[in-house]
Amino acid sequence: LRYMLAGEHVFAFLEKGPLWLVCISSTGDLYADMVALLERVHMQIITILTAGIEKTLVSRPNYDMRGLLGGTERVVNNMIRWCVQDMFLQCEGFESLPLPPAVRAVAVEALKGARLPNVLFAFLMAGHRILAAVSNRQYRLNSLDLGMVVNIIMSSASLRTGESWTPVCLSQYNDKGFAYAYISCIEGSEVIVVFLSTASDGKQFYAISQQAALVKETLRQPSCMEHIEEAIATSPIDLVACQGAASPSDASPGVRSSVPGAPRRLNLAPIAGQWQLLDGIIHAAYYLPGLQQYFSSQIAEPYQSRHRVKMLFRNYGRCRQLLRNAKVPCQVCVATNHECFYVSMAADYQLFLSVPRGISTSVISQFYHWVRTQESYIFLGPIPTW
Repeated sequence: LRYMLAGEHVFAFLEKGPLWLVCISSTGDLYADMVALLERVHMQIITILTAGIEKTLVSRPNYDMRGLLGGTERVVNNMIRWCVQDMFLQCEGFESLPLPPAVRAVAVEALKGARLPNVLFAFLMAGHRILAAVSNRQYRLNSLDLGMVVNIIMSSASLRTGESWTPVCLSQYNDKGFAYAYISCIEGSEVIVVFLSTASDGKQFYAISQQAALVKETLRQPSCMEHIEEAIATSPIDLVACQGAASPSDASPGVRSSVPGAPRRLNLAPIAGQWQLLDGIIHAAYYLPGLQQYFSSQIAEPYQSRHRVKMLFRNYGRCRQLLRNAKVPCQVCVATNHECFYVSMAADYQLFLSVPRGISTSVISQFYHWVRTQESYIFLGPIPTW
């Protein structure tokens, strides 16, 4: 049984061994998106419990696993909210925090200096966005595993207080056992330092804690932290404001204006040319499958209600569904009474665009070229290794 219809309701089912997951929708969600959502929820459960829970349920069908999931309702609820109100469900990737390359390089070098045995991955996050990351050369983190860990951290205030050491299952690496996440927030900021380790002993925690302190000391430098705080304050990027950053007479990107009441500077590259059509964009996103990273713009103010946000991402899903069997490169445009949704898929990128009906199709090329001018700012690029 995959799904069933009952009036305006769609019941979607996903079988994962002894586990059955069910999603019920009455808002026009696509079956494919509902199943993808259930896949993410299942992955989040495995991140908390490991796949060992499935073995337990096979041998003891009457076992009540709710006791093991006690207190994790917020984690699952936040995962669902993230999937339906963000690009996270449409892309198997993570969102980067836009930063000047020189500032990001400082953060990366700080992490690279924290080389320790048994550490798989280290990253810096601000909200759900990643501002820098370094990987063990023998390990390649799956972006979905990263998303599950980020969601756990963002769903628990206690994990963002002081230093935390918590088990997490990286299901794409080893779904039978736990890795351990060291989590520490930089005081007075939203930046969090995270290390993922295969060792769980106190000696490893202490070694990571010492290295994390050095990373935080580097990031606290005014020349670094000011840019990071500015990037956090201006994310997601408002494409309308980008035109204000395009003037050659503007100050360097990321630098605060000394004029009281002046708009915040964007952490972007200076650009020249005509970009007026960016004014009309409702929302835009750009995904790099090879890097597992995506950029997602701010949603235009008239569309920021919960209902309209869901509508935007649901229509992206509809476009992707229409292209599911198409030969790459391919593209499709779906029009409603008031909007047009455009999705283009190539071997090395995917472009998503929502615009009002009647806008010139030149907006597609303008956004594409804007992204190309900003790639070093809005993406991490290849993840460096130890």
